[in-house]
Amino acid sequence: MELLIFLYFVIALFFLYIMLNKVFISPVTIFIFSQTIFFLGLIHFLDYEKKEDLTIVVIYIIAILFFGLGASVGTLLFPYKKKEISIVNTPLLGFQRQRIALVIAISFFLFLFFLYKTNFSTLRTMFGNLFLGQSSDITDDRLQSYSVPGTAYIYMFRIVLLPTVVVAMLNKEYKYSKIVKILSFLFMILFSLITGQRGGFAMIMIMWMLSYFIQIFYKKNREVSKKLTKRVVLIFGLFLMVFSFMSIINGRVSTSVIDELFSRFLNDNQRTAYAGFHYIFDQDTSWGRNWYEEFVNVISPGDKYLPLSKVINSIIYGTTRGTAPPCLWGSVFYNFSWIGVMLFAFFYGILLHYVAYRCFRKEVGGIRCVLYSYMFVSLGMLVAGGPFTLVNTGFVPLIFLAFFLHVDKYSKNICASKVSNNIN
Repeated sequence: MELLIFLYFVIALFFLYIMLNKVFISPVTIFIFSQTIFFLGLIHFLDYEKKEDLTIVVIYIIAILFFGLGASVGTLLFPYKKKEISIVNTPLLGFQRQRIALVIAISFFLFLFFLYKTNFSTLRTMFGNLFLGQSSDITDDRLQSYSVPGTAYIYMFRIVLLPTVVVAMLNKEYKYSKIVKILSFLFMILFSLITGQRGGFAMIMIMWMLSYFIQIFYKKNREVSKKLTKRVVLIFGLFLMVFSFMSIINGRVSTSVIDELFSRFLNDNQRTAYAGFHYIFDQDTSWGRNWYEEFVNVISPGDKYLPLSKVINSIIYGTTRGTAPPCLWGSVFYNFSWIGVMLFAFFYGILLHYVAYRCFRKEVGGIRCVLYSYMFVSLGMLVAGGPFTLVNTGFVPLIFLAFFLHVDKYSKNICASKVSNNIN
């Protein structure tokens, strides 16, 4: 078992080194990194005497190998060079400003609808924990919010679409008034944290920092890079501060921020993945039935069937209230066995490189940079659940937003100037 674990890290680091030299920041490099971190957290759950645990390690080795091969093929099919990537100022067109305003307006009405349907319960609990010295568990309030009609669509706006347009608005190149930017920013933070969840907020912060990292690494001006680096530090500070508040709000006043971060990235999802795979290992291959049911549930939510994530949640916590998804490769294995792991990993590697190619083949700036940054995070941090997780985490909604705002169509036509001496 130890040799297999070592082999996984050798393969992962090999492909990470190769891809960093070719594309550096892309969903491919983010995916290999996040998979490696996830596997690192999974190790301490493994029992080397169990066949199931040996199987999941072999699955991860096969998955990272075929993913790396797929990404390598992607670099041949859709080549681009790091030195040719261009970062620009891209002022918004009139119709884009109108459509951004529409996304914010829809988000505001969904926010009010959500509060009304939950009877302001999450806000009251969070307010009491933060300001009145209470230590109430917000779990019941959060689980109640899952029963709100259209929860998946509300989540899509509060964690994906609203943050994308608001973070883009914060660029200096976009001439919104300071009061509009401040109010939009505060609304984004409030809406993203309204249920006490930190996972979605963490994705927003990572996306925001990545939108600056892309500019830092691909701009050819040290002074500009220094200023952007300061912004990344400020955003990271904001992330730690809000994450600390959320620990208090969730009633975890005795837990340090470091412990919470460690649990978030190296323990929580790995524990459900481990329990989920033990359940999956004893089941027959569903041959796509499970993914079909997930697809039906995404487009038409209801109680038509008990999702796998709820089955696993029941095994771990004794209740179907809440979700505990399997790991990505556990979900693929359950649906299409070994052949599915190989094929999915290979073509997912090609897909992730193609998304990077679409981003960098034209000038990158403003809303386009932010939108693709979120795509990179959504695709690259897919460690838990099946492919339909991409609906909630942003990739699918952002495809529609890209068409809605015509970010690819107008990227070359609206470039004001290439940035070499100026900052966004």
